[in-house]
Amino acid sequence: MDHLSSEKETKMSNDKYLSFEIPSEMESLRADKAIALETHMSRSVIAELFKNRKVLLNGEVIKRSEKANPGDVIEFEMPEDKSHEVLGQNIPLDIIFEDEFIVIINKEQGMVVHPGAGNPDNTLVNALVHLYPEIKDVGQSHRPGIVHRLDAGTSGLLVAAKTNEAYEIFVDKFSRHDVSRDYIALVWGKFETSSGVIDAPIGRSTARATKMAVRDDGKVAVTHYKVDECYEQKDVTLLDVSLETGRTHQIRVHCAAINHPIVGDKTYGGYRQSLECPRPFLHAHTLKFEHPITSEKMEFTATLPADLQDVLKGLEEV
Repeated sequence: MDHLSSEKETKMSNDKYLSFEIPSEMESLRADKAIALETHMSRSVIAELFKNRKVLLNGEVIKRSEKANPGDVIEFEMPEDKSHEVLGQNIPLDIIFEDEFIVIINKEQGMVVHPGAGNPDNTLVNALVHLYPEIKDVGQSHRPGIVHRLDAGTSGLLVAAKTNEAYEIFVDKFSRHDVSRDYIALVWGKFETSSGVIDAPIGRSTARATKMAVRDDGKVAVTHYKVDECYEQKDVTLLDVSLETGRTHQIRVHCAAINHPIVGDKTYGGYRQSLECPRPFLHAHTLKFEHPITSEKMEFTATLPADLQDVLKGLEEV
C-alpha cells in the first residue's frame, strides 16, 4: 500500500486541511510516521507541524511521538509550499525585445535558466521576477514564464511569456513545432554530406543521472543540420543546426551519437586538448515565431559571442 488510507477513508475538506484514518489492517505507529506514509512530506516539514501544534489526533493536539491506532483520525493544516517560491534578484539581462506579453533575452553562457538542484538562485528566472514581479503567476511556479530552455553553457536567444495567455499559446506552439530555433555548433570530424537529419529518441542516461542518452524507450527527438564550414587542419566542422523537438541536451546528445561531439563539451565527449574552447561551442542564434497574441511574424538574431568568435578566429589563422 502506497499510503495509509483508502480513497473512502481519506477526506480533504479543502486545499489547506488534510484528514485521514489509520486503516484497520495497520498496526499502531507514531503519528509523525503516519503522516510521512500518507503525504511523503520531509521529516523537517512534519516536525514543524508538530512544533506549531498543527496536528490533531481524534480532535486533540498531539506530539509527534504519540501513537496512532487503527481507526484513529489524524488531521492537520497543510504547510505552505515555499519550495518553488522564486525570489527576484537584480541580475543584468540582455533584453533585445519586450512588450506586455513576451520578452526575448540573449542569454549569456554560464547562466542557468531557472532554479533547481544545485542552483537555488542567481538564475535567469530570478532576474525576470525582479524585472516583472507579475511573472511569478505565469506558468509553473518553479520556473515562471519559461516555455523553453537553454543549457547553462549555451548562449543565445530565449523567449519567456509575461502573461498566462501568452504562456499557454507558446506551450502549444512548441508542442506543435511552430517555433523555429537555429543554432551554431562547432563539432569534431568531417561530414560526408552537406546536410542531414538525426532522428533518435532521447531519455535519461542509465550511467549518470545528470546526462541524457539516445534510448529506444526515450522521447522522440529530431535534429536537422547543415554544414557551414569545415576546418580540416583541426578536424572540426561548423554546423547550422535547427530543432524539430526540444529535448534536454538534444543537440549535444545527437551530435555525440553520430560521433561528432560538440567541441568543448566535457559531458558528451567533446573536450580535447588539441583545440581550446572555454565551453560547449553551441549558440542559439535565430528565433522565429508568430506572436502569441498579435500573430505578427517575428524573427530575432543574436551574433556569436566573443568567446566563440575567438575560437573561430584561431581556426582561420591555422
